[in-house]
Amino acid sequence: DLEAKSEPYSEYNNYYKPGNFREQAGIEENGEKGRIIDGKKISADIRANLKKQVESRMEDSAYVSRKPGLVVILVGENPASKVYIRQKQRACTEVGIESTLITLPVDCTLEKLLQTVDDQNNDNAVDGILVQLPLPAGELNDNVREVIERINPSKDVDGFHPSNLGSLVSRAPTMR
Repeated sequence: DLEAKSEPYSEYNNYYKPGNFREQAGIEENGEKGRIIDGKKISADIRANLKKQVESRMEDSAYVSRKPGLVVILVGENPASKVYIRQKQRACTEVGIESTLITLPVDCTLEKLLQTVDDQNNDNAVDGILVQLPLPAGELNDNVREVIERINPSKDVDGFHPSNLGSLVSRAPTMR
């Protein structure tokens, strides 16, 4: 039953509604006109929904009125990564999530990076961890899998941990 399998994704079905698409003139496949997704509208809808969820969480005494926390770990000075991280920080601010950037030097050792990940795994104020990829060439990039697997799966924002990928592929996501 495909409908039952897609149930974990049901909240996203709201974003795939006719108002979020517009027809593409002249493109047809199998007698149907193509559609262009209005990504900006969908993104705005998702962020508005997330903001409401964060505000609701802040009122829940189980969370002691603590903002959800995201930590991004950047190794080196990759300009494209910095742009991506600024966008994520802006999005976090917009929806009420605390965002922290940890910058490590380009010559950081694997041990230092793994210790940094461990520290974030053990910090109860951190709900999500994102190790910005790509890692610098050399030892870190050669061991990217070890770094990804070191992230606690329940804090893996990218969803790259093998257990999260397996859950996604089996249509049983466990992300919170």
